[in-house]
Amino acid sequence: MKLLQIAGQILKLENSIYVDSGATLNDIVTTQLLPNFSNGYNTENWYWQLNTVRTHKPNNTTARSPGTLELTSMIENIMQHIAAVTGQDPIDVRLANMPADTERRQFIKDFRTSTNYETRKTEIDEYNTQHRWKKRGIALRRLRTKQSFQQDVDLAALYMYNHNDHEAYNVFGIACAEIELDVLTGNFLLTRVDILQDTGESMNPLLDNHNVEEGTLRAKAVGEPTTTVLSIVVLFAIRYALNSARSNAGNTDTWYNMGAPSTIEEILLLTENRYQDFHL
Repeated sequence: MKLLQIAGQILKLENSIYVDSGATLNDIVTTQLLPNFSNGYNTENWYWQLNTVRTHKPNNTTARSPGTLELTSMIENIMQHIAAVTGQDPIDVRLANMPADTERRQFIKDFRTSTNYETRKTEIDEYNTQHRWKKRGIALRRLRTKQSFQQDVDLAALYMYNHNDHEAYNVFGIACAEIELDVLTGNFLLTRVDILQDTGESMNPLLDNHNVEEGTLRAKAVGEPTTTVLSIVVLFAIRYALNSARSNAGNTDTWYNMGAPSTIEEILLLTENRYQDFHL
């Protein structure tokens, strides 16, 4: 991957993606979902390709919205990386890389205001300055994914689904998560989550709320984007808290690798705690 940025804007991006398909190469779902890597950004100067790799391992079973989590999280992590290197807020980096005429720019700005993001971020920074062994973090993550109906998959014993029955559509969502991290143990608490979700035509507001949190809505598929794909915002919030902990420990790195899922032990190691800090 090669990045050049001015005020957070990507001038060039090259990304080669490798997928472990196991012992056979029968699954083409991930290939069909490859466009989700763009996630609604301006991709005029982007190049990405998918390389399917055959290995000795058994095939994984295709689940709900396969590949969407990995591909959209990949580009969102790149946006976080750019923000860390340039010293900008990740939201501003995302806006800098979105088309100027997309209505989703206002979607993000309104969400930023309604969640009191700036005020909460300032309060979290003040808290982190005053506390060594408890840190807080906040992050925002957006999503635009295209739902595909082009495989003609037999979904029931008595009905053959045809992709001509429906037109493909986009699903939009954005989430903001706030966490509190115990620097001594690596444990964290998820203290607040805000979600703004495009749910299509509403059948019932209470049903909409339930499906955004737990399932799939009849008018649009929103279960996977909110409960799965947007969930990586928690990892971004943990990184925000870790940045303060690592700074207190004397670490000056602007970026460091975090896997998903990140276990408590891995988070604790990333705090860079030193035994000199434990003097009574």
